[in-house]
Amino acid sequence: MPTPIIHLCVAKGLINTLYVQDKTNFYLGYGIHILTDINWKETIFSSFTNSCSASGEPYEKTRSKYYNDAEKYDLEFYERFDLKSDVWNYLSGCEGIGINGLVTADEVFTWKENTLRLFDNKEDKRNNPQEFFTYENVSDFINSTTVIISDFLNF
Repeated sequence: MPTPIIHLCVAKGLINTLYVQDKTNFYLGYGIHILTDINWKETIFSSFTNSCSASGEPYEKTRSKYYNDAEKYDLEFYERFDLKSDVWNYLSGCEGIGINGLVTADEVFTWKENTLRLFDNKEDKRNNPQEFFTYENVSDFINSTTVIISDFLNF
């Protein structure tokens, strides 16, 4: 699924509509997260799995290549994300809110803390070249997903 920065880049396209002073913020953000995941699965990830099937490589090898590509682009998008300080500051002050039967407040809090520390090192830990998707693929995904979600939510 898309990485945290990819989710934030999609949300950036809807940022003015996300500012609500109650739990609606969380639920809207979570909905956008899920819609982003669905579109990622149907586009980027589907293309990746088709390429893997065609290559005949074992799943374990292609899975590591997927994470290699995803983490490389996540770091690149993070470095280019013009609202990262504002979003990180906002995120650090958010409480964990659960959704009954789906995710607990503790899980949300833990994920938030992990996301906040994700780029502390800012060092590219992946040394392999990208193989399955490009910066342009991901950038196009962000732009098209922003439009799809905006149309879906009628903004």
